[in-house]
Amino acid sequence: MYDKGPDIKRIEAAARNGDPKAALDFAWSYYIGNGVSANLSEARHWYAQAADGGIREAREILDI
Repeated sequence: MYDKGPDIKRIEAAARNGDPKAALDFAWSYYIGNGVSANLSEARHWYAQAADGGIREAREILDI
């Protein structure tokens, strides 16, 4: 997804400010433990934020 790892602070800030694409990226980071410790509960939270923001992929992931 990222060449040198994610700029997790930038992604987190954007996600917390309501950017649904950033929420999707932040969820993925939590899901795989890239830039943060893997945490499925946090991943679900951010996937839900992304889905609420209209990201279809996030909704599909939550439905699995």
